[in-house]
Amino acid sequence: MHSFLKAKAAPLLIVLILFTCPVLPATVAETVPSPPEAQRLIGAASEISSLTTSRDQTMTLLISFSGRYGWNWGRVEAGPIVQYTLLSANPLTTQTFAGGVFFDLNLMPNDGRAFIAGLGASTSVGMVNRSLGGANFVDRTVVLQSGPFIKWFAFQNPLCLRFDLLYSYSNAAGDDLYATTATGVRALAGVEAYF
Repeated sequence: MHSFLKAKAAPLLIVLILFTCPVLPATVAETVPSPPEAQRLIGAASEISSLTTSRDQTMTLLISFSGRYGWNWGRVEAGPIVQYTLLSANPLTTQTFAGGVFFDLNLMPNDGRAFIAGLGASTSVGMVNRSLGGANFVDRTVVLQSGPFIKWFAFQNPLCLRFDLLYSYSNAAGDDLYATTATGVRALAGVEAYF
């Protein structure tokens, strides 16, 4: 009798295992939350500002354009950034091409709210081209920026308007005549799209 039960129970046990195993991972997957998928973003910003240079304490006109591509994890956003800056301090004109990274810390999760406030920072390195009296000089530069921002999803997702108020520090290397450190507050306005 025991051998008969063993002979019949073994195939039933195997069939039971085969039919229930595909169900187990699905059941476990439903109870364990998966990590959130990062949402991508692309953005552009521009500004017109007035900064004070260290060389002669003159006010300078600054026009800049920047583009960014990154990832949104709710409270944290980060990715690469590229920047073009035109700095005019008569008689010196400086053009900067730089690339780096940005980091945004949202004070509330970026999950469909109309307004998102936070703190942002970026660091970039690149090349600076100075023009003075027809002569051109090429050197390296470092740009550090940090400050608060507001994102306004005025058009609903995925587009938002972004406004930044940044403290900026840039150092352009060179000899004593052309080395320049520019510091000041910068106001940026731009648009970002999430996808």
